[in-house]
Amino acid sequence: MMERQQDELRHTRDEVTLLQRWVASGLLVTIWLLIAASPLLLVGMTAMMGGWFVLGDEGLLHHWPLLLLAGGVVGALAGCLLAERIRRRHGLLPFYARLLNNPELNR
Repeated sequence: MMERQQDELRHTRDEVTLLQRWVASGLLVTIWLLIAASPLLLVGMTAMMGGWFVLGDEGLLHHWPLLLLAGGVVGALAGCLLAERIRRRHGLLPFYARLLNNPELNR
């Protein structure tokens, strides 16, 4: 009887740790994608605005896919490099915790 309860407890513990690992991995992937998305969006928006200033309205209408693709590729590359640098130097969770531990946000 006692061995059966221990086996059930051990089985439940293994399931919980597996679930915790899945949740932790999902959280880390989400934070990595959030960090990588910032340069992607910033460079993409800058490319579109720069194209509008240089090409004008009609030029932007004709060349917006190329501008968006170029800005997206450069932004994605910069975002991946930034996210990996943060992951290796600081860790994703400590970096995100440091961002959220802002005294102005705690008011």
